[in-house]
Amino acid sequence: MLNWFTRKRARTVKWVIIGVVIAFVVTIFASWGAQISTQSRAPFAVKVNGEKISFDALDRVTTARESQNEDLDDTGRRRIYREAVKDLIRDVLAQKEAEERRYTPAKNELIRAIQTYYFSTRDGRIDYARFENARRQAGTSQWLAIERDVRRRVEMEKMVRSLTSAIVVPEASLRNYFDVRYQRAKLRHILIRPSHYVPRTAARIFYESHPDSFIVGERVHGRHILFPLPPNPTEQDRRVSRGRAEALVIQLQSGIPFDRLFRRYQADTSGTVIAEDLGWFGRGRMVPAFDTYAFNWPVGKPTEIIRTRFGYHVALFDAREPAHRKAFEEVEDQIRAALAGDSEIESARRQAERLHRLLEEKGPDAFPEVARKYSDGESAEDGGLLGFVTPGEMTNILYPDSSVLKKIALEIGVPRGNQIIVDPEITRQIFDLPIGTLSPVVRSAHGFHILRIEERKPADPELWDELKTDLANEYRQLLGNEIYRNWLDSRMKNADIEYSRTVKRQME
Repeated sequence: MLNWFTRKRARTVKWVIIGVVIAFVVTIFASWGAQISTQSRAPFAVKVNGEKISFDALDRVTTARESQNEDLDDTGRRRIYREAVKDLIRDVLAQKEAEERRYTPAKNELIRAIQTYYFSTRDGRIDYARFENARRQAGTSQWLAIERDVRRRVEMEKMVRSLTSAIVVPEASLRNYFDVRYQRAKLRHILIRPSHYVPRTAARIFYESHPDSFIVGERVHGRHILFPLPPNPTEQDRRVSRGRAEALVIQLQSGIPFDRLFRRYQADTSGTVIAEDLGWFGRGRMVPAFDTYAFNWPVGKPTEIIRTRFGYHVALFDAREPAHRKAFEEVEDQIRAALAGDSEIESARRQAERLHRLLEEKGPDAFPEVARKYSDGESAEDGGLLGFVTPGEMTNILYPDSSVLKKIALEIGVPRGNQIIVDPEITRQIFDLPIGTLSPVVRSAHGFHILRIEERKPADPELWDELKTDLANEYRQLLGNEIYRNWLDSRMKNADIEYSRTVKRQME
């Protein structure tokens, strides 16, 4: 019995030793394979004058661009890849040139640029509350990424200005640009939304099963008059700003209405005072000192002086709402749009194609009737008529009737920064399409469209004087961007660029 036990233990030890040896050999080979794999992918994607562009940076750019393009084939992916590589090379060259020319913005300039680019309202004001809230919530790496992107943008703009400062735009060229930029087309369309194919019951179930998703917290509506402080204020700066705020309080105490003073300061463009309508905002949106007054000060009564790091404020909070849950009807469209998947998109596409065939059979005169019956847009009740549409951004100058502007924005508009523009594909179709003919089915962020142009008009000459200055700056910027890109391309030709084997294969 003892001999049997001894032999069994010896066999066990032998197999344990064999297992350890096998594991050791496998580990060695795995390590060797990993080294080979690492060596096969260079430590950089591209090297530009000794400056390395990482694969991570290239992957981020290509992934972001691919996500913005649907139904990409291999040719499309390679095109995006080549463009991403080229743009990253341009970035390196531009960054180096900006450093040599000392165009890198100072910290205060960078903060102002971030506020302008990301946190300005449509009328050009800075939403300081949103800026502060974003700054608090963003992680360190996320905020550094924002700073890096904005720094490059500021540097590029300085470069463009230096290259284009001597550009003179001939009036004839500017007038031609105006004629193209503000031409008008009277548009009818049929819109088929994928969300239309999401059952209302499914949206209701989602609403009921996510009770916390549609809560609107306690919020306040208010205005303020701010006497701002510079970035690094001296005691003298503080005394001057506070003195102005105290003078305002005295005027209010003497019986002058807040509204009248607010309007007066709104017209002040000196930069020594800012009068802003803050709209509705919730707890935590404002800096703590201001937040305390917003949710505790009596409604309708001007506040005493509120001191924050921005300066000295006097505010009036004219409405306050308790926390509540939005009604289903308020969020139904939003929920159905979020729930629309591939099957709903395909159903909407098929319906749009069916209607297109129907219109081809009945003729273009049947368009209003078909739009009234089938279109999912608000314009359906008008036979799909949106009215006159211009390329580019939508502004109150072009659309004085805000209800028309809202309708167009909701049916064919897409956001671009702080502006709403007509969807680029729809714009292309509108201004290429012969009058009275049907467009092919066009896809946008809203769904699937069939377009018909009823009339075209040239740009309104009465807008020329009003828009001339802004238009000249816009046109100069376009020319500047072209000069800047050509300048970068010439730099690329003379740069020492080394592509890794992986990138070379992808770009072939």
